[in-house]
Amino acid sequence: MKNRVGFTLIELLVVIAIIGILAAILVPVFMGAREKGRQTSCLSNMRQLGMAMDMYEQDHSDCIIPGTNNGNSWGMGLLQLYTESKDIYKCPDDPTTGSGSYQPVSYALPKTFAYNTTGPGTYVNDAGMGLSQWNAPTVSVELIEIQGDLVDVSDPDETTSVAATGNSPIAPITMPSGAPVSTLQPAYATGGYNGNAAAMTPMIPNAPVHAGSANYLLWDGHVKSLRPGSVSGGYDAPSDTSPQVNGQTAAGTSTVGGPSSAYAVTFSKV
Repeated sequence: MKNRVGFTLIELLVVIAIIGILAAILVPVFMGAREKGRQTSCLSNMRQLGMAMDMYEQDHSDCIIPGTNNGNSWGMGLLQLYTESKDIYKCPDDPTTGSGSYQPVSYALPKTFAYNTTGPGTYVNDAGMGLSQWNAPTVSVELIEIQGDLVDVSDPDETTSVAATGNSPIAPITMPSGAPVSTLQPAYATGGYNGNAAAMTPMIPNAPVHAGSANYLLWDGHVKSLRPGSVSGGYDAPSDTSPQVNGQTAAGTSTVGGPSSAYAVTFSKV
C-alpha cells in the first residue's frame, strides 16, 4: 500500500473555508480595536487641550480665550504657550492634510462662547467671557470635532480656528495671504444635532467620526463620546429651562442630563 503524500483537494478546500470564516470573524474585531484606539487618542487630545485652556484662563483673570470675526473664529493660536506638541490639535481619524505652517485642527469651540469678539481679526487677552457666566460646566460643551480646517497654531493672531453653532453650516474661512489655499469649508465630524441635519445644508454634517459617535470636551474638563442625538446644538437658551426652539436655541442646562431630557450635553451656557 502506497503512503499518501500531501492533502486531497477536499481537505484543502475545508482548510481554506475555515481560514475564511476565521478571517471574517476576526478582521472586524481588529478593525474595531484600531478605531477604539484612535478614538481614545482623540479623547486624550481633547483632555490636553482642555488643560491648556484652563491654564490660559488662570493666567487671564478667569476669562476664556477670546473670539473674533463675529464669533466665527476663536484664538486657538493663543494656546501655543500651554501645549508641548502640535500633534494634539488633530484627531487621528481626521483625513485633512496640512501644508507648510498650516496644520489640520480637528476641534472647534461652540459659537456661543466665541461671540466675546473685539473686532475683525483681533484678539484681546482678558476680553473673553468669564467662567462665572454659565451655570453648569458639567453639561456645557467646550470643544466639538470638525474636519477640513487648517490653522497656523504657532501664530497667536491666527483667525482660521473655527467656531460653530451646531445648527447651521460652519462659515467658510477666507485664508490669509500666503496660505496654501484661498478658502476653506470645514465640516462637522459629529452628525446633525437635534434631528437638524437637513437645516444645516448646503453643508450636511459628516457622519459621526468614531463609529457612530464623536468626542466632546466639557467645560469642567472631562471628555465624553456621544451620539449626535444626545447633544443639543445651537445658541444659548433664553432661560435655563427653555427647550430647543426651531433648531436655533440649545437646551437649557437645568434640564440637560435629567430624566426628562433627551440630551446629555448642550451648547448653551445657561
